[in-house]
Amino acid sequence: MKTATRPDNLEILGHLLQEDLQAKLSESIPVRVRCLLKEDILAVLVQHRGEELPNPQEIFDFLEQTMLTEQSLLTLLLPEERSVSLPVRMYMRVAGQKQAYGSHSFTVEPPASPTIAAITPENIPELQQLLDTPQAEEGNKVDSEFTQTNVADTLAEPNFQEEQENESDEEVDEPSESASIKSKQALIPLIVSGVGLGLVVFFGCLYALTRPCVIGQCTAMVEAKNLRDQSTKTLQDPQSGQEVLEAQRQLIEAINLLEAIPPWSKEHPQAEKILQTYRNQHQDLDQMVTALKMAARASYKSQNPPHDAPKWIEIQNLWREAIARLEQLPKTSKLQPLAQAKIKSYKLNLEQIKQRLVQERKALQTLQASKDAALIAQARQGVAQNVNHWQLVYSTWQTALNSLQRIPQGTTAYTEAQKLSDSYQPQVSAARDRKTQEQIAAKTYNQGIYLAQLAKNYQADNQWSAAVIHWRNALTHVSQVPNNTFYYSKAQSLVEPYQGALQQAQGKLRSAVKIQQARRDLNQICSGTSQVCRYSINTNAIKVRLALSYVQKIKQTAMSADSKGDYKTRANLVDHISRLQEALETVSDNARIRLEIYSPDGVLISSHRPS
Repeated sequence: MKTATRPDNLEILGHLLQEDLQAKLSESIPVRVRCLLKEDILAVLVQHRGEELPNPQEIFDFLEQTMLTEQSLLTLLLPEERSVSLPVRMYMRVAGQKQAYGSHSFTVEPPASPTIAAITPENIPELQQLLDTPQAEEGNKVDSEFTQTNVADTLAEPNFQEEQENESDEEVDEPSESASIKSKQALIPLIVSGVGLGLVVFFGCLYALTRPCVIGQCTAMVEAKNLRDQSTKTLQDPQSGQEVLEAQRQLIEAINLLEAIPPWSKEHPQAEKILQTYRNQHQDLDQMVTALKMAARASYKSQNPPHDAPKWIEIQNLWREAIARLEQLPKTSKLQPLAQAKIKSYKLNLEQIKQRLVQERKALQTLQASKDAALIAQARQGVAQNVNHWQLVYSTWQTALNSLQRIPQGTTAYTEAQKLSDSYQPQVSAARDRKTQEQIAAKTYNQGIYLAQLAKNYQADNQWSAAVIHWRNALTHVSQVPNNTFYYSKAQSLVEPYQGALQQAQGKLRSAVKIQQARRDLNQICSGTSQVCRYSINTNAIKVRLALSYVQKIKQTAMSADSKGDYKTRANLVDHISRLQEALETVSDNARIRLEIYSPDGVLISSHRPS
């Protein structure tokens, strides 16, 4: 089954492969690459002048790698849908020879559907318009024998075995050596030379007379003028690169017709004068075509982003060179309207490429900054202790993660950034949790320290109830400091001292409560309708001093009863004194504080030690 493929697509493929190969080889070895698609086999012929190349397999490997690296080129240039592999056969031969001296085969697998970058509206249609002809490429000109090779001849495998002439089985008899035969043989070279010379003269004259514009009407001049007029008309308002190529073809054909007029033609001087004008016009066309080719190549290379910075720079340079070539066209050139439209479009594309290059470089810098921040975060994490350290670890990890999230799609760094983001996220979460835990530990520890200081202050003021409450709260806080935190060991070292302080405060509180109760009881005992006694109390002793008025009244009552012989009053008086002493001793027992009773003049009357 034959494949319908546009010939110009194959010419473009050959042109692109030729450019890459010529760039690899020296300019002293001009090459021509032609392509042909026949029966679903892509044939690639590489021709060169001179001797055979020393290492043709290296050339084949280079071309194969180029085609496999840029498979989208085949999809572009051979646009029909393919679901099977494409066999490729390459041949190499010296120009002018029919037999190839080297061959190579490989297969191009069907590529996946590419994602075309929306960088420029000039992408591929323009590439398909740029047909490269030998006349348009000044730097790669070769002789006509080189460029007129039939590529279809190379589809069959070349025969490397030279045909050998069959040896004759017939034996040749020895001729008789007569004098007449020898004389005839001596005349043969002279006859042959004369006939050959006559033929050379005849055919030389015939060639000279059959050249254009030698005899008869000079139709070549007329045809060249018509072609040049057609080219000029086409260039009056070209709408596309294809029209420019057509105008170039017409002008080149006109130039070829005029160049074929020999010097011995009477039309030669006029032809040379016209040729100068045509060649100047051809230079403008060649400048335009070269610019269009560069733009098409830039559009092609922009496909399937992301690309690294060197490739964006290469694409950027192609756009700049295309713009520069268009700007070099003479102001009077008929190509100026098309050139200006292309310059405007190309500058927009160049600006987009600049932005992509800046974006690519910035993405790489951001990626590296994120990696550096991650290394710093890991180093800080290894020595972090307190909450301030973990706050720094967390903020550093967060900085690394935030940097990755700023890397946009469409850059080579984006995929790696997504992978790193997945690995950084757990580190950020762990650092945040540890920072929070350290914050809780620090707050709890510091609150415990603060409450303990308040408890000490209340103790100093003998406010034992408040001291007990604050010691209890301080102990609770230091006991709640989370494990595996910086303050845990410090908090644990405070638990036992705080427990002791709490117990001491609780004992003091109990004593204070008893003293307070003792005061209430002593107030009831010592105070009444008349003052019975005065007292002082501390944790060591209760000192009670009987009131002078009370003692005097007791004495007077006793003396009066004795004088009257009132034994009942005397007994009641003794009972009263006894109950007063018992009440004071009860207060001493309840408060568990030693009791001392003094006379109004300070003499110790009695003492009591609680059991």
